[in-house]
Amino acid sequence: MKKIVLLFFFLPNFLFSQGYCADNFTLSSFNNFEINFMRGKTNYKISLFGNKAYFYKDNVFKSSDKNSEFRNDTLIFPELKYLITFFPTVNIYSTYFKNKPILCKLIDHNLNDLISLPSNFKSCIDKEVLTKINLWKIKGEFEKTVDFNERTTANNINLTEIKFRNEVEQKFIDQSINEFNLNNLSLGKYDADNEHFKIYVSGLNSFNLSVPIANAPMFKENFNVKNFFDLDLSFVDYVFEISKIKYETKSKVYSFNLNSGNLNEDDSYDAKLILDDVCVSGDCYNGDGSFMWKSGSSYTGNWLDGEMSGFGTYVWSTGRKYVGEWLNGERNGEGVLTEENGKVIRGNWLDGELVKD
Repeated sequence: MKKIVLLFFFLPNFLFSQGYCADNFTLSSFNNFEINFMRGKTNYKISLFGNKAYFYKDNVFKSSDKNSEFRNDTLIFPELKYLITFFPTVNIYSTYFKNKPILCKLIDHNLNDLISLPSNFKSCIDKEVLTKINLWKIKGEFEKTVDFNERTTANNINLTEIKFRNEVEQKFIDQSINEFNLNNLSLGKYDADNEHFKIYVSGLNSFNLSVPIANAPMFKENFNVKNFFDLDLSFVDYVFEISKIKYETKSKVYSFNLNSGNLNEDDSYDAKLILDDVCVSGDCYNGDGSFMWKSGSSYTGNWLDGEMSGFGTYVWSTGRKYVGEWLNGERNGEGVLTEENGKVIRGNWLDGELVKD
């Protein structure tokens, strides 16, 4: 059972629902931190000042711990016998039984008030990419030296690092979308001149959702976060941004799209209003860039001589999606294709076709 404790310590250091990168934390980051939770039917609170933690039971002080520490992305109170982890959300465990940590019911915490948001994920991504590239650079037991030297040329190392970086970023994005809580969204004030509502997102930057002024009063009156759907996230300079989201009412679907702006629609895809094929960000010739076609399809990833080459994500206007390797504008290498009906196809591709085993 000791392995369970170690597992908690080495989970990815990232609070997906709020956008925290725990690599940016130190013990001093938690000064004035408070967390309220329940164990059984009893309410508890831990307050942290410096490295000293104070423990309350039903709002009555019980004990303190002056040996608090932040280690391996885990906040530990050894004398109180509690620990807090940060993936996939904030969780607090009782370690009273050493070999069997018990998950407590979280009520609330004030971490948002203490941490600079939105959090920059560069250190989290760099750390995981470095681990992957160092393992990849180890010579295999059954690998000939000539093959190893050919595999680990400077150019191949650079290309592999780009591939790993894209994979790590996509993994964080996918996990973040899966863990995202719509209750993190809240309605701000309406800008009548520009005809949009400010939508606030706990832990992330806000965005503007276009709503015609004639519809705005009814939109505000009936606003419900449960009406949001089709969420997508992306990294912008290693900071999470909502890149796409929709809001459905009885008569209309309102959309936000980071690349193409805010569009109002009845039941169509945002990109249908794009009039020309356009590179919306980055370098779409030799580098990293995002390109959108007037058909509604889009690609974000590596480019070489104006062709999709390297690692990238292609999304058809129908919702079909491919994440993986490209060469000369075709799917070539390892990749994952997700069909419109949710079916997932993993494998190797050659000139756009799945290679059968």
